[in-house]
Amino acid sequence: MKKKYFYRVFSDSIKILIITSLISSFGGASLESVRERIFVVMPLLIMLPAMNSMAGNFGSIVSSKFTTMLFLGVVSKRNWRKSNRIKNLFVKMFVIALILAFYVSVVSCAVSVLQGYKLSVSEFFKILLLAYSSVIILLFIIFFVAIFLGFLVFKRGHNPDNFLIPITTAIGDFGNMLLISILTTILF
Repeated sequence: MKKKYFYRVFSDSIKILIITSLISSFGGASLESVRERIFVVMPLLIMLPAMNSMAGNFGSIVSSKFTTMLFLGVVSKRNWRKSNRIKNLFVKMFVIALILAFYVSVVSCAVSVLQGYKLSVSEFFKILLLAYSSVIILLFIIFFVAIFLGFLVFKRGHNPDNFLIPITTAIGDFGNMLLISILTTILF
């Protein structure tokens, strides 16, 4: 019995690692297309790792909380839209995302200015807009993926924790890099 369980967890983990590695690779490729713009705007260069980490963390938190709700039977496919727990989780994550986006933007701009970078007011607001847009869009995507895949994996008898946390983290990383690439192209 233990060997069978070990084999299943190992097999599931290998599949997920391959999938998440591919997803993350695409994110890096999207950043490559705007590398010159990001290197010229110092606050973006400073902000990128923090935003990427934040996006991945959002994926882990949302997936972990959602799978706990699934296992406890607090949320089901029929009632998830009306679930106060999911609404509360979304609101809390939304507020935290906005606060962190502001914080990361201000700190990256401050560090840039302290390093001698000439930051204009319009550039500061573009950086804020980029950070806010990225975290808001990502939060919606992460919630959608966590809920949709969570029910799908749970229905098939697998442990959603083994799938959702790595997938939503990779999607958060990929999505953040892709959104920053797109928004950098539009705004800068």
